[in-house]
Amino acid sequence: MKQESKESINYFEIVKKAFTLPWKYRFLFWLGVLASFAGGGGSNFSSYSTSSTDLQNLFNKDTDKSSRLLDTLKGAPRVLGVSTDKFSEFISHNIYWIALVILILVLIAIALLVFGTFARAGIIRSIPRIEKGEATYFSQALFDGKRFFWRIVAASLLSFIFFLLAILILGGISVPLFLINIVLGFVWLVPAILILIITVIYVGLIIQFWTQIFIVEDQGVISTIKPAIKLVNSRFKEVIIFWLAALVINFVYIFAVGIVIFVVVLPFGLLAIGAGIANLIAGIIIGVIAFLIIYLAMLAISGYYTAGITSYWILAYLEIKKIKN
Repeated sequence: MKQESKESINYFEIVKKAFTLPWKYRFLFWLGVLASFAGGGGSNFSSYSTSSTDLQNLFNKDTDKSSRLLDTLKGAPRVLGVSTDKFSEFISHNIYWIALVILILVLIAIALLVFGTFARAGIIRSIPRIEKGEATYFSQALFDGKRFFWRIVAASLLSFIFFLLAILILGGISVPLFLINIVLGFVWLVPAILILIITVIYVGLIIQFWTQIFIVEDQGVISTIKPAIKLVNSRFKEVIIFWLAALVINFVYIFAVGIVIFVVVLPFGLLAIGAGIANLIAGIIIGVIAFLIIYLAMLAISGYYTAGITSYWILAYLEIKKIKN
């Protein structure tokens, strides 16, 4: 009976603590802002692409459609007092400057992604120190997190390869079944999707704790895969509860973002449109101000959320680690 109370976890207290830490230790908030540029360590891959054949069909083969498109562009109304021809002329005369600006923006995006990864690892490294009462600060956390950049890249690459293989395996089973019998293919599709969802959740949890282990314990990526699997399997109930709590936190975050959009975007958007109808310059000024306010508000919410949810998962790991198997 004593052992049972010793092993009980106060999940609400961990959530509360995780989202109090960025307020109490402001450097965690700023690390969270940086980490949000790296998507909190996640990746988003788009499968949409346009084939060169489609482009050839539009501009080469179907001359009637392409000529109509060009006529439409040439006959377009003036935008902000500048014709389409003048706009095209501006692009052609400043193509190198435009290319330079695009290059600079790409380099800034890469730098933010890299430093965001440093920051995420820095938060993970900082929480155990805070728990031990050790002094820690922004620059220390950031440069400490820098050491784990390539390990995080390697872990992300291995994770991506695994999920890709899982999709290919399930797809490899589905395609022959569809070819044999379309009904059989659709019958298999339901369990295939369920298997994929369960696999994504289960492996996602292993990856979550795998990241905590190799960063907190300062160990290799490959050597910590087995301990991460063991942790999730041995404490599956606790891990699932932590995951469900994280889902609730995510819904709250989405709700908060929705409120910001409703409270800020709609009024400023309507104001900018109204002002733009009366006076174009006033509409542009209000639009720019609205964009800056919205961007800063979203950045603040995203930074606080990233710091809080990262702290939450590391506290979850530290709490599970205390429990004797």
